[in-house]
Formats: sequence, structure tokens, C-alpha cells
Amino acid sequence: MEQDELFADWEARAKAIGLTLADVRAEAGVHAPNFSNWKQGKGGMTLASIKKVETAVRALEARLTPAKDDAA
Repeated sequence: MEQDELFADWEARAKAIGLTLADVRAEAGVHAPNFSNWKQGKGGMTLASIKKVETAVRALEARLTPAKDDAA
């Protein structure tokens, strides 16, 4: 997956749970300027950074997505 595709995926997943990329960034503990530079393609993300953001997205999804039993 390319870097722009990662951001599009993270943004869609955040939006699905009522959040923004800024919320994801904060959860991941990434500084706003670094995140902005990555999103604009100014500097590549390391694998560790990608994993950090992906872990944050998954944690937010787990915390904010209602369980299927709750929806019934």
C-alpha cells in the first residue's frame, strides 16, 4: 500500500467511528508537524511509524465501534 493510500484508509476508518486524522495522530503520539509532513509526502514514514499509527487506528476502532451484540 502506498503512503497516500495509507492516509486515505486511516482517514476513512477514523471517519467511520466519528473521528478525524488529528484524533488518530494524537492517539498514536505523533507530533502534528511530522504527521502533516508525511501526509504531504515530505519525508517518508518509517515502518515503525506506520505500525504506530495503524495500532492507534485499531485501538480507536476497538474502543469506539459498538459490539454486534450491542446493536441488536
